[in-house]
Amino acid sequence: MFNTEHNNRYWELLVHLVFWMVLCIAVFLWFFINKGSIWIPTYYHFLLLCPFFLIFLINNFLLVPFLYFRHNWKLLYLVVAAAVIFIVFRLYSLLFPDATAYYKILNHSYNPQLVTFFRWINATLMVLLNLAIKILFKTAKDKERVRHWEKNHLEAELNYLRYQINPHFFLNTLNNIYALIEIDPEKARMAVLDFSKLMRYVLYETVSMFTPISKEIEFMQNYLRLMRIRYPADAVAINVQIPPEQDIPRHAQLPPLLFLSFLENAFKHGISYKAPSYIRLSLDFPHNTIVFTVVNSYHPQVSKDDSGFGMSNVRKRLDLIYGNRYQLQVGQTELEYSIVLTIPASIC
Repeated sequence: MFNTEHNNRYWELLVHLVFWMVLCIAVFLWFFINKGSIWIPTYYHFLLLCPFFLIFLINNFLLVPFLYFRHNWKLLYLVVAAAVIFIVFRLYSLLFPDATAYYKILNHSYNPQLVTFFRWINATLMVLLNLAIKILFKTAKDKERVRHWEKNHLEAELNYLRYQINPHFFLNTLNNIYALIEIDPEKARMAVLDFSKLMRYVLYETVSMFTPISKEIEFMQNYLRLMRIRYPADAVAINVQIPPEQDIPRHAQLPPLLFLSFLENAFKHGISYKAPSYIRLSLDFPHNTIVFTVVNSYHPQVSKDDSGFGMSNVRKRLDLIYGNRYQLQVGQTELEYSIVLTIPASIC
């Protein structure tokens, strides 16, 4: 943002510089067309522009920044600007009477009232043009500040949601390992090893807003291996369909732990020890997108919340990161629950 503000200042300065260069050239050409020379007398050429330049400096560096922008005194700004124009031209005619005489030399039908009228018209147009340029660049600078603030706010909210995910995931997994200790201590030790890998990913690999799809797949596979230790194949049928590594786009990225809430939701609400249970996962990459599908058996008597703890947070993250560039389809029957998530495979 700092560099952008400086660039805006440079562009504003360049616009003013070009304006005055064009104005000076126009005055010189006018003298050349009407008098056949732009050099005699050059002194008067610059003298005619001096009051306009002084009005421009006062308006650009004092009136607009302090009256129009800082205090938003628009009516007072117009009154003061008119007063400045009057005072400058009055002082100009008193300090440089020979410049007024030069008007008579240029034009034999010299009309002082007409000259004064056109002075005011030109000075007013210059002040309004200067104000319009200042407003244009200030609007661009304000928009850049708003974008910078929204970006910081987005990162802060995403971090907040991610910090909500991590404790919830740790508590669930520790509860799973604790339950496994009484059933099979050997499997519990293997689960602790797998859990350490998951913790390493959650603590150190989820700092960025996006992570490569390969790391997220590895995390998901470690998570499923941990779940298979707790839920044997005869209790829960877990089927995973992931394309081979060579078929996975290397540029594909997604927010870290995006699939975790869907996995937890499937295991939390799709498993029953009293009825056949299954969980089917698939990952596809059609047309530069990532399509993640979860289908699981549905046992409402096991769950008090059909959507799971983290599902609302998932929607918030998707809205914040992708806006309207994602699709989340949720299907539910008496026996089955499914989600289909489609997100862009690339960040931009």
